[in-house]
Amino acid sequence: YNTTLTGGTFLYSGLGYASSIINEEIQKGVRNTYLFQFSDGDINSQKDHWFASQMIDRICNNVNLYGYTQVRNQPDVYGRLLYGPHESNEGLMGKIQRDLPGLIQDDKIRMFYIYDDDGIEILDGVYEFLR
Repeated sequence: YNTTLTGGTFLYSGLGYASSIINEEIQKGVRNTYLFQFSDGDINSQKDHWFASQMIDRICNNVNLYGYTQVRNQPDVYGRLLYGPHESNEGLMGKIQRDLPGLIQDDKIRMFYIYDDDGIEILDGVYEFLR
């Protein structure tokens, strides 16, 4: 598994790799597993749009909690937001909300949205996962 700077997040391959690690742990008898993902929420490809929710659903069957934090893309030096999802109902977070509401309701998925890139909101996100 590797990454490159392409202007988008290749979500499916990363979730697939995480799923394979989780499955290896299950084969060893480990069942107390948690997955945390931090992202700007950008979904780069059509494949990611089709398969991301299915992959997250599959992962949630094998972990105690899938924690997802989406960080809002920050403005450039001129105050412009140029790319990516800008609100908590957009990007991957919005897709999870639309496609997997039952897992959110059952507390298998916990999500947090960071509007600003200061450390306080990041710390609040960690506290939210630990509540």
